[in-house]
Amino acid sequence: MKITIINGYCYLNKGDAGIIITMVKSFKEKYPDSSISVVSLYPEIDKGKYRDCRILPPIITPYEGKNKYIRVLRNIILYLYTIFLNKMNINHNKSVQAIKEADIVVSCGGGFFQSINIKYFLSNFIYHLIQMKTAIQFNKDLVLYAQSIGAFSKSKFILFHVKEVLNAAKLILVREGLSYKNVEELLDDTEKLHITGDIAFLLEKSKSEKYHILDKNRYHIGITIRNWNFPNKSNVELLKSKYKKSIIDLIEYLTSQRNISVYLLPQVIGPGQDNDRIINKEVYSKLKNIDHVNLIDIDISPQELKDLYSKLDLLIGTRMHSNIFALSSGTPCVAISYEQKTDGIMSDLNLSNYVIKIDKINSTELIEKVNLALADHANIKHHLAINIPKMLDRSAENNRLLFEYLREKGKK
Repeated sequence: MKITIINGYCYLNKGDAGIIITMVKSFKEKYPDSSISVVSLYPEIDKGKYRDCRILPPIITPYEGKNKYIRVLRNIILYLYTIFLNKMNINHNKSVQAIKEADIVVSCGGGFFQSINIKYFLSNFIYHLIQMKTAIQFNKDLVLYAQSIGAFSKSKFILFHVKEVLNAAKLILVREGLSYKNVEELLDDTEKLHITGDIAFLLEKSKSEKYHILDKNRYHIGITIRNWNFPNKSNVELLKSKYKKSIIDLIEYLTSQRNISVYLLPQVIGPGQDNDRIINKEVYSKLKNIDHVNLIDIDISPQELKDLYSKLDLLIGTRMHSNIFALSSGTPCVAISYEQKTDGIMSDLNLSNYVIKIDKINSTELIEKVNLALADHANIKHHLAINIPKMLDRSAENNRLLFEYLREKGKK
């Protein structure tokens, strides 16, 4: 069997990497003789990072320049050009060829399937859309796998393209309830829509040789921070400042408490400026007291990160997959939500009391949320012990439903 996984992002994003690692492992276990190709937006980074698959370049390479008008114009031209070449059945890209030859095309788990405005659609989503559109053009069985879908603008232009993909897909697997509602409103046939779980819940952890939490006599709290640009907000710099100040004040508060060590963790280290180590260093440099604050500034694999999170007593996570890695290891979290996927997953686990919106954040409320989690720590641990196995079963549903579909189609 030939399986082409599309919409891969980058290994430097450890959440996305964990998704690809788990997908490939699951597919190989079920179909040992299968040939698996992964379409990555950054193949030069991803090459050699994954086992049992080949890494292919994107159909449209992301624009790295700063001119937003050139970016949009370039993307439109390349999108239309690709549609034309596909229609003429002209081989022009290795990933297009892999999609044409595939027995199944699987759009990998993630949160890219959204478009809050035309600018985002043409600047970001279009790189993913063209991969799904190519599968549709060549009448391939397209599966949307363990994804968050939405939110979407009310633009007729955006909704037309979204509905086209959703209605063409043979199977739609969404990882939380909010996405299910978003898709249900746009779908003609809801029988192919299923709610599952994020496949990264199933990522296996491995002991890190790079970093260890050694002092068992202290309380260990991890924090993931990201440089969020607050799209669609007019007061971006003010919101950024409040977010960073809230984190700094929280760390100062925590380290003033007895026997607490804080760890600034790099869940994402690229590509480009999307690098948590940059903002971690900025926050670290502004702390008045760095005793018992650990700035982790190394590249840690997804499996090793998950093991590290499992050693924490609590995680305050902005990066959603840092929360998933921690929760699936039994570590309580306070989630800082920047998109609906975080709210959806925390809600599905009945942990909405431990979520704070990034655009509403302030020092007082964040400290209160953390204190609430610390006071209720034993109950949260017990809650996770009961509910994480259920979430693991839901995550495993992605493969059960996919493999069942392939069996019914007679694909081997």
